[in-house]
Amino acid sequence: AGFVYQQAGSLQVLITPNMVPSALPVQLNTSYFQSTIPELYAKYPNQLMELFLNATKPPTLDIVPGSANFTLFGEVEVSVIMPDGSLQMPVVLGLIVYTDVHLYVNTTKGTQQVVAGTITFLSATISLLYSSIGEFDVSVIQNDINLLCTQFIIPVVNQYTAVGLPIPVVGGVALVNSDITFGQDYALISTDFSYNAEP
Repeated sequence: AGFVYQQAGSLQVLITPNMVPSALPVQLNTSYFQSTIPELYAKYPNQLMELFLNATKPPTLDIVPGSANFTLFGEVEVSVIMPDGSLQMPVVLGLIVYTDVHLYVNTTKGTQQVVAGTITFLSATISLLYSSIGEFDVSVIQNDINLLCTQFIIPVVNQYTAVGLPIPVVGGVALVNSDITFGQDYALISTDFSYNAEP
């Protein structure tokens, strides 16, 4: 499923200034980064910004006894909105997001069952892939990236994982009262069965 979402371009998030609540500590304006990335502010003083987050390869699912972890790989294109409305992209960041995933079996559309999931943010790592303003220490914006992950990336991914993957019904046999437990590198579905004779 992760491969399908990523190949289809679904794991993409555009964050614009009007999407960021004023109550959040981080704001998409170069003035906010004046102390942490002074090179950015010096070249683009008091300019609005937008962030485009794009998955660069399929996410991975690692299963261990009792839990599972979902890892997302992407890039963050940091663009400055110029007075004429055009965009300048001074920075591109590499981003790896580590999450915990809760998988469950859900019933939709009557008796159709799907394996769905909900992810929660654990941590993220960032790296500097490109900069037109010179090298800078990306660790100074780590907390900002963490906040953007929890507020924007995780909710978008959860929209897809909540849809889930259908559990096929074969020959009138359907899974009911299903439950998922995790082992080393596998997920075990415990279930009852129901049988409806095909006409």
